[in-house]
Amino acid sequence: MSEQRDKMTFALAVSGSGGHIIPAVKVAEELIAWGHSVVLTGDFRSFASLIERKGLQGFPLDVCGYSGRSPLSVIKFLYKMLKSFFHAFHLLRSRRPDCVIGFGGYGSVPAVLAAVVQHIPTLIHEQNVYPGKATRLLRHFVQKIAVSFQETQRYIPSKTVLTGCPGHTPQGPYDTKQILDGLGLKEGLYTILVLGGSQGSQRINNCWLQSVPFLLQRMDYQVIHIAGEANYSQVLSEYRRWKVSACVLPFYEHMDQIYCVSQAVIARAGAASVTEFLSFQLPAILVPYPYAGGHQMENAKVLRDAGLATVVEEKQLSKEALVTAVETLRRSTQTRGARDFSARPGAGEKLADEILQFAGKSLD
Repeated sequence: MSEQRDKMTFALAVSGSGGHIIPAVKVAEELIAWGHSVVLTGDFRSFASLIERKGLQGFPLDVCGYSGRSPLSVIKFLYKMLKSFFHAFHLLRSRRPDCVIGFGGYGSVPAVLAAVVQHIPTLIHEQNVYPGKATRLLRHFVQKIAVSFQETQRYIPSKTVLTGCPGHTPQGPYDTKQILDGLGLKEGLYTILVLGGSQGSQRINNCWLQSVPFLLQRMDYQVIHIAGEANYSQVLSEYRRWKVSACVLPFYEHMDQIYCVSQAVIARAGAASVTEFLSFQLPAILVPYPYAGGHQMENAKVLRDAGLATVVEEKQLSKEALVTAVETLRRSTQTRGARDFSARPGAGEKLADEILQFAGKSLD
C-alpha cells in the first residue's frame, strides 16, 4: 500500500453486470478499510441489494444500453444518458470527490463525463483484454487507465497501468471438508462448478443439464451450480430428476470457498471470472459469450494460453461437446500437483493503491 494520506472521498461509477460491479465493490472495500470515503453511482440493476448488504453508499442512475435497432431506441438512449449526466453532475458537485473511477459499461459513462467537465481527476478500469466501447470513448478524456491484462496495452499504448482485475482471491488456508459439508457435498469426489455469469446463462445451463446423464455413465462426480435467480428452480428439479449429487444456488457471495473445493469449472469468459480462475489455478471449460464484441474470446485465450482452459465456441456448444471437454479436462488435471490456496495480495489492493497514488498526485 502507498503512503497513507489524509482521508479522501472517491466516487466509483459502475454498470449493471457482475463484471463491472464486483471489481468496483472490491476496490471500495479496500479504500474504506484504509480510512477513505466511497460512494457508488451508475446502473446497479440486480446488484443494488449487494451494494446495500456491503453497507456502501449507492446512488443509482437510470441508464439504458445502446442497441441502435430503431430511431426510438436511439432517442431513449440519448435521453437517459443526458438525464443521467445531469444527475451525476449534481451528485459530484454535492459530494466533491477527490477522484472519480469508472469501471466500464454504459452505466459508468455519465458520471465519468460529469467528472471530466468539473475537472475532477478521473481514472478508469478496463476489465477485458480488448477494451469495451466505454473505455474506447473515455480514454480520450481521462488521465489514467488501469488494465487487467498486459495484452490490453496493445490497444491502449498510453496512460495505462497494469493492476489486474479485482475479484475473489485465495484467502486460505481452507477447510475443504467443512466447506463441502456446508454445501451438502462429499469430500474426495470430482467436483464440477457450473457458472453462467451473474445473471445465469440459459444456454450453458441447458446444454450442461442435457450432458448430466451421459457424463454419469462415464465418471463419478458432483456439481456446484450457480444457476442465477431466473433458472434456479428449473435447474434444481433437473438434478433431482437425474439423482445427481448437486448443490444448486442462485448466487453465492463467497466464491473463493467454492473455487477451492472445485476441480473444474464451466463458465463464460468474463474478465473477472477468467482472472479468478487464473488466480485459483482452476481448470476451465470456457464458452465465450458471442455477443460481447469479441471481448470474451480474447479473455478466454489468456487462460487457454496458460494451459488452464478448453475453449468451446457457442456455435459448437452441445451436450456431446461438454461431455468430451469434461473428460479431457479431468485426464489432463489428474497429473497436476495440488493448488496453492495461500493468501496473497490481489488486484483489488493493487488498484486501490494505484487510485490513492493517482489522487494524491492530482491534489499536490
